[in-house]
Amino acid sequence: MTVTVERSTWLATLPKAHLHVHLEGAARATTIAEFANRHRLPTPGVADFNDLPEFLDCFRQVTDVIATPEDLQRVICEFVADEAAEGVRYSEPMVGPWLYADRFGWSVPDTLAFIDGTFQQAARRHDIEVRYLLGVNWARPPDWIEQAARFAVKHARNVAGLGLAGVEPADGFERYSRAAAIIRAHGLLVVPHLGETQGPQSIRAAITALRPHRIAHGVRAAADPRLLDELAEHRIVCDVCPTSNVRLAVTSDLASHPLPRMLRHGVAVTLNADDPTLLDTTLTSEYQHVGNALGFTDHQLADLAAEAASTAGMTEATRTALLSSIRRWLADDQPAKEGHRG
Repeated sequence: MTVTVERSTWLATLPKAHLHVHLEGAARATTIAEFANRHRLPTPGVADFNDLPEFLDCFRQVTDVIATPEDLQRVICEFVADEAAEGVRYSEPMVGPWLYADRFGWSVPDTLAFIDGTFQQAARRHDIEVRYLLGVNWARPPDWIEQAARFAVKHARNVAGLGLAGVEPADGFERYSRAAAIIRAHGLLVVPHLGETQGPQSIRAAITALRPHRIAHGVRAAADPRLLDELAEHRIVCDVCPTSNVRLAVTSDLASHPLPRMLRHGVAVTLNADDPTLLDTTLTSEYQHVGNALGFTDHQLADLAAEAASTAGMTEATRTALLSSIRRWLADDQPAKEGHRG
């Protein structure tokens, strides 16, 4: 008798790397509600938004209730545990030590040391690797972002690179080019949020000014086939978040998501959850949604997982082990998988 396995259960065992995820946006809703009650702050309306400005306000409310070092420590530990439960072997969350340094009255180096120590202890406990992108907002002054880039380089032991997030600037990217050059010169990753609210012309301008290794989102590039070809030619990876794109009206539904078009042009793409709690998703759900709505087979989903492993800021030992594990996942339990293959 053939035993079938639910696809969601099977995909949870797919070894994964998670490259586009914001720490606070992944904090457990129950934990955030508990913090709000303890600190006598309004409970954030998790998933209560209709557009990007409302979403960013919801995100800010979540960060507001992470008020003490103990709160932050708990969010980090729960984040790592939740990542491991999703089959994640390498996680690269975006974190901002500057916010918490101001809030706790600590120096930025001491704050980063606290964040790093907590991440690494939790990572050892759950047998995964965690490095992170130091996140800065596009709205910060360019000289401040350059200082952040130098800080990232100076404290690069577990820093994978610099992430630029928030509302994409509509007036060019040249003012960020020096910060990006500092990061690239020291072998770290430049990962800006692009192609979520602005279209191909903005993405192309950012590529020229920043020379990014990866792009968080990038899906609006699909409106310009030549830009897709350029992304493929220069191997600029797009860390795509399908549920986020639907919830924030970048695309109307999953069935019309531009991911297949991007892949047909040879663009390197990874799957990610962005802000799992706020968007009511998980990394496994993203793989399942793409499989179901877009008809991807397990082999195609494994290819996306392998792309993430190939382009992440992980150690080579982790990369080799992760790629090997993905190959074994595909080879294992073929009879059990027959019940859910796309």
